[in-house]
Amino acid sequence: MRRAAYVLVAVLVSVAVASPSARNDDYAPQWTLDLHQHGYEQPKPQQKGPLWKLLGLGPRNELAFVDNETLAVSFFVRNPNPGLSVRGKVAGGQQLFQTIFVDAKTGNILHVDQWSNASGHCGLFPLSDGLFVVWSDDELILHGHNGTTLKTATVFDPKSTSVAGFKVAQSITGNTLLAIGSDRRGRHVRAFRAADLSEIAAFDLPGYATESASDSQFAILQSRLGTMRIMDLFIRPIVEEDSPSSGQLKRIFTSAPPSCYVGTCLENQTLSSAQPSCDSVTFLDDRTLAVSGMCHSITFMSTSGDIIYTRQFERVLTDRVVPCRSCDLIVFGTYVLKGGSAFLDTFPKAQARNTIILNRVTNKLIELPDRSAKHHASTALSPNGCFLARQRDSRLELYNLCDSPIGTKLHIGKAP
Repeated sequence: MRRAAYVLVAVLVSVAVASPSARNDDYAPQWTLDLHQHGYEQPKPQQKGPLWKLLGLGPRNELAFVDNETLAVSFFVRNPNPGLSVRGKVAGGQQLFQTIFVDAKTGNILHVDQWSNASGHCGLFPLSDGLFVVWSDDELILHGHNGTTLKTATVFDPKSTSVAGFKVAQSITGNTLLAIGSDRRGRHVRAFRAADLSEIAAFDLPGYATESASDSQFAILQSRLGTMRIMDLFIRPIVEEDSPSSGQLKRIFTSAPPSCYVGTCLENQTLSSAQPSCDSVTFLDDRTLAVSGMCHSITFMSTSGDIIYTRQFERVLTDRVVPCRSCDLIVFGTYVLKGGSAFLDTFPKAQARNTIILNRVTNKLIELPDRSAKHHASTALSPNGCFLARQRDSRLELYNLCDSPIGTKLHIGKAP
């Protein structure tokens, strides 16, 4: 009798454990890869401090789809022959900037390329025709399908400018690259046509903000802190028109109550749930923006400031949106803040909760359980939306979104 009871308990426990995992198997990755097998290392900077922690954790665009079935994974590896570096010829640093190109369907490695010394100023940016641009230090280098160099452009020439550091961003289509640098005079933007690295515009920006760009417009989101956090969203054309005011910033949205427009906000004023106050903006297409990040919502709005859609997440905060180049999906993370002490003047730490995939046409979404990364966290969608890649430190996961239960839940068609 006692043995029968043990067997019954064991069966009940196995059912309780197996049922959730069976449900989660529907959303399991198609394959996983340990990047340690390909030399993945954490950066070991020459200089230590908060600046390197901010800029030097890894390349820009650690995950990027070169086409619908090829994933480029960029990270730092140990240099087997460190020594003296020769610009454009020999990378002699302790670590190198490397990219592995992976078949998204099988997880097989197609080829491996090493570009330059590891630094906080590097990354890979795919174009719409299978070409790609590599950013290394103060240069953009256009590469062909076989990796050959087609053209090189200097972003901010250190001999003629005082810009000490900059970042590179890309439009949703991949056709425009923007370098955003700072010096004592403010922030400066240079826009390049990605297909030939020719400069198409240059302009300055006031103050600190987060930015995003389409091929024709540049969006800037600024947060003001006081008795309440207020978000202001501005837009301007990338290429200035004939009108004298065309290059000026135009405020299209503010989360401030009316009395905040001209003076100090009152402490008893609260923001409406339809008025997000977040810290991140992302172009979804040339006329649609997504606002999220460090807030309990995600909001779609037009470039004229009209709110199209908003969704609340009461118990978690949202992260920056990852858009899809040629589909209706978006991806973003949710997280909570834990710990921290006002008395000890320490900040709380973010703990990841879920990766959310949202179909912005049907508003259907699914949640994939996530885990916090110590150093690297990156996410990418293939241009047609059929594959989702997710990296957390050395673990790389690839999800099939079209031919899977995920696609059925999101109302996605089969892969072409």
